[in-house]
Amino acid sequence: MKLVHTVCLVLAIVVGAPVWAQQADPHAAHQAAMAAGQAGDPASAATATSKPAEPDPAIARMDAQVKAMADMHAKMTAARTPAERKALMPAQLKLMQDGMDMMNAMHAGMQSGMQPGMQCPMAGGMAGHQQMMQTHVALMQAMMQAMMDRMSAGG
Repeated sequence: MKLVHTVCLVLAIVVGAPVWAQQADPHAAHQAAMAAGQAGDPASAATATSKPAEPDPAIARMDAQVKAMADMHAKMTAARTPAERKALMPAQLKLMQDGMDMMNAMHAGMQSGMQPGMQCPMAGGMAGHQQMMQTHVALMQAMMQAMMDRMSAGG
């Protein structure tokens, strides 16, 4: 029963997260330009917001985790017998634990990293936040798929 509640909670978050991600602050570009000292020059503000941001290593790690979980799902789906699925379960559990550790570490970093007056820790500004949210949602969906795989495998 606890697993069902957990799956429902994660599902509610996954369904609601894209809506939350789309509610961007309309003043973010202006605030970023002001923080960079470009408030008086709109042309330089447009240039500053159009620069490609450096890739965030956290996003790259999450992308790798999502790919590993997708590969594991393919293996679980390809398994023909319950014994084959059961043999894959320890590796799948390790992937799920790694994903949870990654999300917990990100959450802790976001909580402790934002002090009043500090800049956002993600270099990409709003675009970085959007990309991080999309990758985070993909990771949560992969985690939910892994839970469903475990339930259907009888574990």
